[in-house]
Amino acid sequence: MAQILSALILTFLVGCTATSAPHKEIKKGSAVKPSTNEMVKSCEYLDDLIGTSGWYGVFATQGVESARAEVLVKAQKIGATNVVWQSSNVSYGSTSVTGKVYRCNDY
Repeated sequence: MAQILSALILTFLVGCTATSAPHKEIKKGSAVKPSTNEMVKSCEYLDDLIGTSGWYGVFATQGVESARAEVLVKAQKIGATNVVWQSSNVSYGSTSVTGKVYRCNDY
C-alpha cells in the first residue's frame, strides 16, 4: 500500500512539473506584456494564439496560469511584445485561453 501511495505522489509531482514547464522557456528581459486593446491600437497585430492545460475543475486556476504561460512562450517565439487576453475556457478534461498578440515598437 505504501508503494502505491508513493507512486501516486510521484506521479502527481511529475505532472505538476510538466505543466509549469512553459515558464522556463520565457527569456528574461523580453517578456510579453499583458495589455488592453487601447494599449495596442497602434501596434502590429501578429496572431491569435491558444494555450491549453490538462488542469481543470478545482485546479482551474493553475490550468489558466499554465495555458497563459504557453501563449506567452509562443508569442515570444514570433516576436510579440504584447498580448490582449480574449477568453478562458475551463471544461471537463482541459483548460484553454486565447490571446491576441501584437508587436509594438514603442516598448
